[in-house]
Amino acid sequence: MSDLGLSDMLDALFQNILRTQVMISFPHSDKDIVVASHIARFRPQELPGLPSHHDASAVTFHVLLSPSFMYQGGELEFPRQGCRVKADAGEVLVFPGRLTHPKALHNVTQGELHKLVIHIDMYKVRVKYSAS
Repeated sequence: MSDLGLSDMLDALFQNILRTQVMISFPHSDKDIVVASHIARFRPQELPGLPSHHDASAVTFHVLLSPSFMYQGGELEFPRQGCRVKADAGEVLVFPGRLTHPKALHNVTQGELHKLVIHIDMYKVRVKYSAS
C-alpha cells in the first residue's frame, strides 16, 4: 500500500471501519493488529488463482477493486461452507481466516482481478520449553 501512496487511506479505513467490524463479528480477536495488507493481482499469464488454503489471521478482509465484467473466473470458494462468490468492485468479503474457512481462488481465465487483502490478528506460534 505504501508503494501506491495509499497508506493514509488504509490507516483511515482501519481506524474508522475495520476495527468496528472486527469487534462486532470476531470479539475474541485482537482488533489492533493488522499483520499484512497488500494488493493482489491475478491474471492468466502470471498467478491465475490459489489452491485451497487457510489464512493465518483471525479475520480476513478482501476488498474487490476490479469490476466483475473486467475478468472471467476468479471466484472465491469456501468448500466447507459450500459457497462460491464472485464479488464486484467495492464489495468487501469478511471471513475468519483460521480453521473454519479454507478457501480457494479459482483461476482467472481472462482479464485481471485486483483485490486489497487485509489480515488482522495473525496467529502467533508460542513455544513453551519445560525442564525435564
